Amino acid sequence: MALAAAIFFFWVCKWAIDHSSSRTVTWPVSVPPHVPVAARTYLEDLDRKYGKKRYSYSNEETLIRDVFQDERNGYFVDVGASHYQKLSNTYFLEKNLGWKGIGIDAQDRYAADYLRYRPNTKYLAYFVGDRKASGKQVEFLVDLENEYLSSGVDAAVVHRSTKMLVPSITLDELLEREGVTRVDFVSMDIEDGEPAALEGFSIGRWKPRLLCVEMHEVGAPAIRGYFSRNGYVQLVSYAFIDLLNGYFVPADSPEARRDEERLRAWNRQVGRD
Repeated sequence: MALAAAIFFFWVCKWAIDHSSSRTVTWPVSVPPHVPVAARTYLEDLDRKYGKKRYSYSNEETLIRDVFQDERNGYFVDVGASHYQKLSNTYFLEKNLGWKGIGIDAQDRYAADYLRYRPNTKYLAYFVGDRKASGKQVEFLVDLENEYLSSGVDAAVVHRSTKMLVPSITLDELLEREGVTRVDFVSMDIEDGEPAALEGFSIGRWKPRLLCVEMHEVGAPAIRGYFSRNGYVQLVSYAFIDLLNGYFVPADSPEARRDEERLRAWNRQVGRD
């Protein structure tokens, strides 16, 4: 019975990862009620510990704080940074924990507010892409109904839009040019542009401790393949808490082990019934 429960729980976790690209999810009837309940209980524990999230779209801020345990003075790279505060995964880190970093977005409209309100973030207006596009001017579609859904991928923009030309650069080139020597955290939310941007990022060189990457259905397999090839794993337990983003850490990291421990605890809970 325990083996059967373990096998079933594995497939439940796989289902959660495979569907984490959806903005809204209806749990299938076959998912044991303990699984989403355990994840919800874990999030409630985090809310009691840290307080409810303040700035991010969903629970990104809380989960990022959970990984770093409110560590101070880290360094982040925010790709698709957009507004300096609204829906930001890095504003809390800078404002409350003394982090510094780089914010990158194709639209330079946000630059003045970063200069005014985020003195420890250097804002750069670029399209972050792969090596084939680097150094070129690329077309970027600005969504006229929801600025946060603007994208360099035509199919990702579903509302009325206007085109602008933006210089393209790889993440490697940008970090080298800026003299970056340490990266603790990477946030990436660029509306289906994530696979190309990751191809221009030598993760084995920079070794970030955590990456939070938005994962839509089309790009999710390529994103997981990239991390698997480079020795990173997705935090499965977080997939039940945040259905939009994937959280990736080095396979041999303490956080990967903590994730396995959480899953084992949830597995034992399922096995009891």
